[in-house]
Amino acid sequence: GFDLLFILIFGTVLAFVLFNAGLVHITAEEATITAAIEPGGSVIMSALFFGTVFGVVQAFGVLLVLVATIMPLWKLGRK
Repeated sequence: GFDLLFILIFGTVLAFVLFNAGLVHITAEEATITAAIEPGGSVIMSALFFGTVFGVVQAFGVLLVLVATIMPLWKLGRK
């Protein structure tokens, strides 16, 4: 009912609109990094704000996202 509508509006539509509105204020590189770390960041935020417990698999997934985000930047710095 109302809970689903609230989640749809504020959890997806509003978040998408605000994210896209913010893209005009950052560079393409910053937008890419922001989009890449969002899944890991959402897991961490859910643990901090909602007390969600995540295990080894989720922690490994967050680590993979962070490594995948940082590796191209590290390679650029070495050139």
